[in-house]
Amino acid sequence: MKTNTLTDAQRIQLCSHIAPMIRSGLPFERGLKAIASELPSVLSTTASHVHSRLERGESLQDIIANGSRPAERSLKATIAAGEASHDLATAIESWASIQINMAQANNRYRLRMIYPLILIFFSVASVGWSIHSLVPNYKSNLESIHVELPKWFYAIEFISDHWIQWSIVAASLCVAPLLYFLWRRNSYNTQGWPRDLAHQWRLQSHAASIAKSLIKAESAAILTKELASGALGALDGEKLLAPACRSVLELMEQGALDSTQGAAMLDEIASHLKQRSDNQIESQGRWVASVVSIVVALVVGISYVLIVYLPWLYLLQELKRFRLSD
Repeated sequence: MKTNTLTDAQRIQLCSHIAPMIRSGLPFERGLKAIASELPSVLSTTASHVHSRLERGESLQDIIANGSRPAERSLKATIAAGEASHDLATAIESWASIQINMAQANNRYRLRMIYPLILIFFSVASVGWSIHSLVPNYKSNLESIHVELPKWFYAIEFISDHWIQWSIVAASLCVAPLLYFLWRRNSYNTQGWPRDLAHQWRLQSHAASIAKSLIKAESAAILTKELASGALGALDGEKLLAPACRSVLELMEQGALDSTQGAAMLDEIASHLKQRSDNQIESQGRWVASVVSIVVALVVGISYVLIVYLPWLYLLQELKRFRLSD
């Protein structure tokens, strides 16, 4: 088995099992071999593979975090920071919690999209059927009173004849915001930095926690900043590090803060950023649903007014003229 055969789910599950094992004080290699038999078959195979590579002298970060993706770069820096701070269990748990949290957020986001999708389906279907049913009646009524059809009516008639295609186009326009936000929350920029704010703040909270652990272990300031930045998973993590976290580390480099003060401040920063991430996750579904509702109202509403309502007004006007002429 090659390292890159590990899926994200396997890597997360492995880290979740490794952390309590390390915390219990078991020797790492022996403990990993012991729990392999208790794991599901696929994960057990992975754990056995990791154990055999550890016995050959390879490092943990080279085995389970040897990749170029942002999550793998973050895990590699996290493991290095955990080993440097002598608190590998907490570091790995912090990384795994990010992945679990974002996976749960994605699931909640998809569930919250059920209502907008139902709204889009019924709105487009009802207006499409109205177009298909009413426009031919408008035409026959206008022709029955010998009214020459205006040029704009032929465009409406064309839409009525192709109402299924119109429905597909209208539904696509309404679904587009959902697809865009879904893509945005699961994509990264060229530097490997997530576009989703909730994910960004969660990573910043993780980096602050890493920095706190390293400071408490009296690690060098340069190493602390390097590993905290690396835990973000981006190619240029130092520039992306949260300003508050960066300021604390710079003050410590200058000797303006001692390790106790710095650790306390970073702990508070980590908690604040984690809370911001949670709040962002809770608000995402609500405002995305609102955006979709507005798009549906515009697409369906404008279509209804131009294709159904205005021809109806035109028909009433011509009927009124017809009666007056009689």
